[in-house]
Amino acid sequence: MADSPLILVADDHVDAVALIGQQLELEGYQHAGAYDGQETLERVEELRPDLLLLDMKMPELDGLQVIRRLRSNPEYDDLRIIVLTAERMDEADEIAGLDAGADDYLTKPINRSILVRRVRAMLRLRRLEAENRQLRLEVTRRHGLGEMVGTSKLMQDAYNLVEKVAPTDTFVLITGESGTGKELVASAIHEHSHRSSGPLVRVNLGSLSSNLVESELFGHEKGAFTGAVRDKKGKFELAAGGTIFLDEVGDIPLESQVKLLRVLQEREFDRVGGERTLRADVRVVAATNKDLEEEVEQGRFREDLYYRLDVIPIRLPALRERRDDILVLAAHFLDRHSQELGRKIPELTSEAKRLLLDYEWPGNVRQLDHEMMRVTTLSEPGAPITIDLLSEKLRSSGEQNVRETEKTGRLKDRLERIERRFLEEELDSNHWNQTSTARKLFLSRQGLIKKMQKYGLNGRTAAARAN
Repeated sequence: MADSPLILVADDHVDAVALIGQQLELEGYQHAGAYDGQETLERVEELRPDLLLLDMKMPELDGLQVIRRLRSNPEYDDLRIIVLTAERMDEADEIAGLDAGADDYLTKPINRSILVRRVRAMLRLRRLEAENRQLRLEVTRRHGLGEMVGTSKLMQDAYNLVEKVAPTDTFVLITGESGTGKELVASAIHEHSHRSSGPLVRVNLGSLSSNLVESELFGHEKGAFTGAVRDKKGKFELAAGGTIFLDEVGDIPLESQVKLLRVLQEREFDRVGGERTLRADVRVVAATNKDLEEEVEQGRFREDLYYRLDVIPIRLPALRERRDDILVLAAHFLDRHSQELGRKIPELTSEAKRLLLDYEWPGNVRQLDHEMMRVTTLSEPGAPITIDLLSEKLRSSGEQNVRETEKTGRLKDRLERIERRFLEEELDSNHWNQTSTARKLFLSRQGLIKKMQKYGLNGRTAAARAN
């Protein structure tokens, strides 16, 4: 019984709650009751039920209002909802309930066999969705997305593009600042492709001198130039049957770009000093932190090569553009580095979290990873991570942010920065319990949720609890 699903029955008629509860109990389900709309929201937050049976006509808040509030909070995306409607209820009201986010409806008086069938169907749907999410997580961890951590919309958009383009041989151009994870995306595309059994060959064009680029990419024949004492295969040959990742493609010399264009267009190339044309059976993924359109305008990059590469662009956001992911990433890196050191995962104090969230992260995810490696190494086993362990850059940036908040900016901006910080402190002090925080601040819970969404705080509950 302890492992059976929990069903919350919400109805302002006590007898109805009791009767439905008895029927559920006979089927082996756990159940609880709520008797008005506000209590329903509180019980959902407290109990985290698997299924909600919700009467449409209740005091305080009606069923539609309850559904809308629950569906506006991503914490309850997996909660299945069946609305209970009166026999003479207008069909438009039933449709309104479904449009608001309900999954099904039952008409009163409720037939026990129909109730059981609907409940089983909803719980089966919930279980299948949970299994599907878990399977997707396992697949991504197995095939190279394990380090691509983030729940923000910008990252979800990037994940979706990776999933769509990976099974094809279409050219992909990954853009973004240094440290945003372009190589991880290239790995994920390769591992999810039909070429995954072949090699993934990486070439950092930014690290090659101009006279070595063509030899590195296409190979050379013995005697092609001084020092070419033997034949050498290039990266395109070594990547045969797999993927070649051209990192920092914006740095390739102009004189070499025409030969790269030939490979992309004709799927063939010659070794330096060679007379035999070779076929290039590879998938090309390129990346750059430069604005290639501007490079084209300045005459430093061929326009035809740019358009050949830029078939499917995937832009990776800077970390400061997806602040909701900062604490999630920090927890991920702390976990990984703690395992490497054989230590218990340390916790970040509220002050340390605040500094991480306020920092601009010019080095992006790579810099955050290094920062978490630093604090994991310097921290005492079992002790929390305080701001004293953070690097001087973060600490001094935090002090500067406080001064700017107090002294600079338009009044509206300054007040919003203060309100955001205050809300975060209150949520933290209440362990991110929205009901308790709203009550303490004399806000409705929905009002608090709106403010959290406004300041990008809506994704922090899970991260805060994880820490």
